[in-house]
Amino acid sequence: MRRAVNPCLAARVATIRLPDGSLNAGLRETSKYENKSVSANILGSSLNMAFRESPEPPGEQCPGTMHLPSLAAAMLIMLAGSLYPLLFTHADARADHGLALALFMAMSAGFVRGVGFIPAAPLWRWLFSGWACLLALLVAATLKFLH
Repeated sequence: MRRAVNPCLAARVATIRLPDGSLNAGLRETSKYENKSVSANILGSSLNMAFRESPEPPGEQCPGTMHLPSLAAAMLIMLAGSLYPLLFTHADARADHGLALALFMAMSAGFVRGVGFIPAAPLWRWLFSGWACLLALLVAATLKFLH
């Protein structure tokens, strides 16, 4: 009987050989719950390493891909705040802490999600999602136009 294979956890075998045959390294990952091992033979000396990966929380955890809208929003906030710091102030030049909090939250969520990192814990996954970035941007726009 053949079992279904999750594409995120498919078995991998990598072998590296130099032209003279002096290096032969392999890595085999069988599943997310089993041992991983790395062995290498370098110029006649053998090296073996084994480690166990802790089980992931329930649910499928595929590696994320870059999320360009979130990354673009984060980079825009970073550049605008660096080039025009008065963006974070009231009309009378006092710091607008609520606006800064909302923009920095949007920037943080945008960078984390934008580079493709998706946290495992549900609370952190939501706080650093593209939706949280959008919500923080909407809060920042509301605060800016109210003042």
